[in-house]
Amino acid sequence: MQDKNSFPEGKKIPPTPTEKSPQQLQVLTPDLIKKRVNESWVTDYAWISGLVGAVTVVATAVWFQSTNAMERGLQLFGWQVTDQRLDTLLVALAMVTFTMLLTEIVRLWLRSPEDFLQASPEFKQKQFGQLFKDTVIIYFSNLVLFWLVIVLYKSALHYGFQIDKDYYQPWFRVLDYLWQIYIWGGLPYIWLTRAFKYNRVADEKDFSVLVPQLFYSMTSILPGSNHTAGWSAGSKKALRSLLVKLFFAPLMTVFFCEQFPHLVDNIGYVFGALPDTIANGTYTHQRFNNDLFNISIAFIFSIDVALAWVGYIVSSRWVDN
Repeated sequence: MQDKNSFPEGKKIPPTPTEKSPQQLQVLTPDLIKKRVNESWVTDYAWISGLVGAVTVVATAVWFQSTNAMERGLQLFGWQVTDQRLDTLLVALAMVTFTMLLTEIVRLWLRSPEDFLQASPEFKQKQFGQLFKDTVIIYFSNLVLFWLVIVLYKSALHYGFQIDKDYYQPWFRVLDYLWQIYIWGGLPYIWLTRAFKYNRVADEKDFSVLVPQLFYSMTSILPGSNHTAGWSAGSKKALRSLLVKLFFAPLMTVFFCEQFPHLVDNIGYVFGALPDTIANGTYTHQRFNNDLFNISIAFIFSIDVALAWVGYIVSSRWVDN
């Protein structure tokens, strides 16, 4: 009688579930690694950038509290970086933006080093004149669009620029800085992106396509016009993305400027008055509930708004955004 665990002669015993047959064993070759990368989501491990941003928010709040930067301004190696409270707050946002972008660029490069840079056809064929021409066209298209956005904000009664309304002043300060950054840094950034981060699909959804599209749309309604304002899928997506940013970016800016000072003060309280209160026995349960609520709100809201601000302000194919 044959044992139930035995097999007829000539047949191989199949591998157990914990074993792998030679056909199942795969050597991690470059092609296999590339295949696995292509099968994964580009947003896998993107939480690392968010974690770095959250840590930067808290670390910046600790730094500002220890140096009393909210009152004295920000000093760095004896250099007075800011002397206004609003500018100090915007430095915090700039630090969060820098650390998150740097982390995300490194993450994407490590994910697929061989595909991170994609040279454009013009660069490969050494058509540098055409590359520069395209760069200039995109630069001025974005410049016109940026100018129109600023005009929109300053003329909209809701934002109160004409009556010097305080609530949205942080946003107008951000616009001033962003305008200067684009004026001086936009051209080299666009050239580098066009040359080494070529993506035809991303080109179709770039904000620069909106200016000629809006021009065609306006001229198509003129008497005697012989063309129609057909919006491509890419231009529609670019318009929707821009509208979302236009609505949320000002809100995230003022929300952060309202909440981050509370986080700075709460950190001072946690490392200052709170230990003394606990030590002398006057810390009550009611006080604990109030502290937990206030500190949690400032902590969570400051981080959430800062990370959202980076997402709404930054649009760059270098971070796949």
